[in-house]
Formats: sequence, C-alpha cells, structure tokens
Amino acid sequence: MPKIRSVGTPTLRFLALVGLASLVGCGNASPALAPGGAGDPGDGPAVAATGIAGVWHGAYEDPAGGHAEVELILQDSLRFSQTTQYTAGTNVYLAGTYEVFAELSTIRTKIEDAFPTEFCGTTGCTPIRYPDGESFRFVQPEANTLVLTGSCDLPGCTIRYSRKI
Repeated sequence: MPKIRSVGTPTLRFLALVGLASLVGCGNASPALAPGGAGDPGDGPAVAATGIAGVWHGAYEDPAGGHAEVELILQDSLRFSQTTQYTAGTNVYLAGTYEVFAELSTIRTKIEDAFPTEFCGTTGCTPIRYPDGESFRFVQPEANTLVLTGSCDLPGCTIRYSRKI
C-alpha cells in the first residue's frame, strides 16, 4: 500500500492522545516505537484513516488534574484536534496531523498547535512545551469504539473512546 502522508498548515499539538499522554507524564518514546528503533512506524506505509475517522469521546482520571473529558476529532484528511476538559476547569487543546500504520496498529501524531501556551502561578509564568508528536497503539473492537494506548503505564495512557453520532 502506498504511503499517504498528510499535508497542510499546522494545526495540532494534541493525540490522543498525543497530547494526553504528554499531559499525564507519558513520553512518546517506547523502545519499539521510538524513531529509528525496531518497529518504527516511519519505515512502514501509512494508510488512509477511513475506519477511525470521526468524532470520538473518551474520559479518564488524571492523577494531577482529576476527571478529564476528551473530544478527539480524526479527519479523513489526516488532520486531528483534541480538546480535553478537566473538572478543575482547565481546558487543553491540541491539533495537527496524524498517520495510521495499520500493519503496526499504530497512530503517529504531529502536534502543530496547542493551548494553553503557558502556565502561570504565584511565581510568574512558564512556557508549556508540548512534544512534537506521539505514537499510540490502537484497537478498534467495533466500528463505534476506539482504544488508544500511549507508551506509559499511568492513568490516561489508555483511553477508550466512543464514536459521537
């Protein structure tokens, strides 16, 4: 199958998952998925996202931020956006592009836009540095369910999404 890579203006700093895992302390470099490592999705063909494209809703408990509701939008054009709303009142937005490597059950995101851009506390403000992107294992047990797992063992690293209809 030919490589289908997304093109367009930057819009993402998320995935699911991409952003979620980074927000709860997960890195994007599991040895099997790290660029240049064994099983690097960059070496395999990317495919169209027809089966997973859609608007997805998930939730998880973040040890630092409490309950989080997540809306993940995966477009057929291989663009994505994610909005995470924490019960404590914080909202995090990530957007960008993604690739699907079906033979590896992997989605790789590229974060191109994110909000908030800084954290302000009693001692001033500090820029928030989002990762360039992340890799997630995916399982789609049925058409309206998507399970994404980042490369960590913390709550929020595996999120079960339901398709919004």
